[in-house]
Amino acid sequence: MARSIKSGKILLAEDNMISQKFMGTLLSQWGYEVTLVGNGRAVLEEVKQNAFDILILDYQMPEMDGLATYKSLRAEGNRNIDNMQIVFLTGETSVPVLNELKISGVNYFLRKPIQKEVLFSTLTELMNMGGVQSPKTVSTSTVYLKNITNSNPQLMKEIIDIFIEEAPKFLFKMKTYCLLEDWKSLKSLVHKTKANYTYVGSMKQKELLTELEFDLEFMTSTETFMARIIRLEEITQNVIDSLEKKKRNL
Repeated sequence: MARSIKSGKILLAEDNMISQKFMGTLLSQWGYEVTLVGNGRAVLEEVKQNAFDILILDYQMPEMDGLATYKSLRAEGNRNIDNMQIVFLTGETSVPVLNELKISGVNYFLRKPIQKEVLFSTLTELMNMGGVQSPKTVSTSTVYLKNITNSNPQLMKEIIDIFIEEAPKFLFKMKTYCLLEDWKSLKSLVHKTKANYTYVGSMKQKELLTELEFDLEFMTSTETFMARIIRLEEITQNVIDSLEKKKRNL
């Protein structure tokens, strides 16, 4: 794998000294400026003083665990977190834990013990968010939607609303299946979700899902699955913004 990535500042919160050493060395080798801390309270102090591009936060830490740290960061309203991506590292794979993360607003998580290729591809995607690889405007078309609804504006609005409500939920489920390495369920959900993007005329995103489904079929490029879902998630938000505008003109 090529190691040409955008440089950035990462705060790594990990209390296990071996994991801290391993990950800190990797991140430095990949070109990141890394700050290491061992508990949640140290995270709060660092973020008060400095801005970081990414915070990698261990779920289980002494003094203040990862989730409590995350909630405190949000509650404090520190502007340093406005553009900071937060990635949880967790060995917990129970449904209650994952639901708690979702309810709390956690968007990104990776499984421990960490796989370096998964870490690399995920961080690269997060660093690229908002850049040239993820355009802020996307092309959507209501031609297909008009055709299947006989240009019924009310039905078109209802279908758009269903997409807007369901797409983020499906994408969170995809990330969850990645965490659990439940590739069968991921493949099934990817196949199911493709049709929704077709209905709202988001063909580029359907192509991304088709490529992911192919790789799931043959289990190739598995280390990129999480990063590709993150990319799809960001673009989907842009699709939703576009659909909201189109809906007002129906």
